[in-house]
Amino acid sequence: MVAMIATGERGKRSRITGDLLSGPKTLPENELIHHRAPLWDEIVRHPFDDDYYKERSAHWERVKTPLLSCGNWGGQGLHLRGNIEGFLRAASEQKWPEVHGGPHWAIFYTDYAVKLQKRFFDYFLKGAKNGWDKQPRVQLQVRHVDRFVERFENEWPLARTLWTKLYIDPANMALCMDRPCVASWI
Repeated sequence: MVAMIATGERGKRSRITGDLLSGPKTLPENELIHHRAPLWDEIVRHPFDDDYYKERSAHWERVKTPLLSCGNWGGQGLHLRGNIEGFLRAASEQKWPEVHGGPHWAIFYTDYAVKLQKRFFDYFLKGAKNGWDKQPRVQLQVRHVDRFVERFENEWPLARTLWTKLYIDPANMALCMDRPCVASWI
């Protein structure tokens, strides 16, 4: 993060404000290089969820600001799980999950998503009376064969969820309700 903060005049400027995106401090390149870490080497050195990752992970119990967590049903499975886990663990009393379909990143820039984000930020940052205080707690885009349909809920997880334990049945390459009696692969 220091590398981001210390590029100063060598960094990019905001097209909107003209301000330096990485802040005003400019370190010389020979000093800046000491703050960089080779990401791939670090990942290889830490193949498990050890203290290296814990030090770099969010402390959700400290997140008390209003939270809008937007996730995608598709894409890489860990991204949606991260959205939901972050939402559930955040200490904020004012939090809303929104889960959509379609292309993983693209929806964030659509009129639908920009309007949602602007309503959230206008309400909390500008004090706009835009109805966000009446926004249902959960907003889902539910997949149908040919489209996604918007659905609102009051809580997450949904109170009416029927939790079902499933077992892996490797012999039939399936999930089943009963524990397989013989594991053919052992």
